[in-house]
Amino acid sequence: MPAPWREARQLAAVVVRGSSMEPEFWDGDLIFYEPPNGMVDPEALVGHTVVVRTEDGRTFVKRLLRGSKPGLWTLESHAAPPMKDVRLVWVAPIRYIKRAGP
Repeated sequence: MPAPWREARQLAAVVVRGSSMEPEFWDGDLIFYEPPNGMVDPEALVGHTVVVRTEDGRTFVKRLLRGSKPGLWTLESHAAPPMKDVRLVWVAPIRYIKRAGP
């Protein structure tokens, strides 16, 4: 993805902590996303890796899948068990990745 220098003021970022999404993302990577103004339709992002805020206030970078009922979602990792039937406050597509490293 190209660097978002022109968009940088409109983007937010999360720092990856841990290894649950390796090898897609590594500990220390910066994941930039456009902060949602209201709820983006999660259905449009099913199957994609996104940034989410859960109802309990945690933020994750995970692959979004449907849950067991409408309004519930599964958050899938590469190297950890899925988080099933999670309620989301918002979901945002990833706009840019700045890799950790030297």
